[in-house]
Amino acid sequence: MFGVLRGSLAREFLSLYKEVSRDKYHGNKVLDTFRIEDGILKGCRSHAIALANEIGSEMGIRVASHANIMKYVYPVDGERNFKLFSGGKYTYTAMVIYERPNFSHNAKEIYKEVKSKGSEPPALISLTDILNKNDDMSECGLSFVLRKGAKIVSDRRLLFEDIKKTSVRFSITDKNGIPIFDKNGKAIFYRRCDNDIACISLNMAPDGYTDIICDHAVCYLSDDIYNSYGSTFFIESNIKKKHKSSQTSLAKF
Repeated sequence: MFGVLRGSLAREFLSLYKEVSRDKYHGNKVLDTFRIEDGILKGCRSHAIALANEIGSEMGIRVASHANIMKYVYPVDGERNFKLFSGGKYTYTAMVIYERPNFSHNAKEIYKEVKSKGSEPPALISLTDILNKNDDMSECGLSFVLRKGAKIVSDRRLLFEDIKKTSVRFSITDKNGIPIFDKNGKAIFYRRCDNDIACISLNMAPDGYTDIICDHAVCYLSDDIYNSYGSTFFIESNIKKKHKSSQTSLAKF
């Protein structure tokens, strides 16, 4: 089942999330992301998504991966599914590592891991394959590391080299959640980043139009303004629960 967290499950998740954030990550402010509004868990930031996925298995849930979300919103029949946005206006789904001469500290750390796995930039990594680590050299006190078995998708399409543009149309995505370019497509994939590390976000425009945006707001403290409008989406997990929850199912769309 696929959806947002509601009711008692949202409250139990938020309580456990705050406990782990305080004890493991020293109450880092960048993790102070989620809140419950109208009974629904809201909030979205890449470091927070990484932690949410880390602890979700204790409750029998996990964050939906980039490919999960793209497949749901852009199904093979080309009819976009907007139900996902009932809980917010956007979500972060993945990061993209580019090769640039002036790396930020966080980009250097994750770039070294990507290269050590034999992959080349540009490389897309679902935020569900990312973990946080405390890092005094990082701007926000946290940096990213790859989860064991993380899937790294190297794809030159992420550079938009062949089309010489900053945006391209599409209607469906491939199995890895990367848009299949189509000049007659109903959705738009924007690349607005010239940095070494970027975040993929899925946005719902006021007119009901959905866009994928590859931008520089990987998180840190720079997306506070937008955080309150976002949502994080979960699916049920078959991993044995460690944390006793009074509710085990998600609110589906």
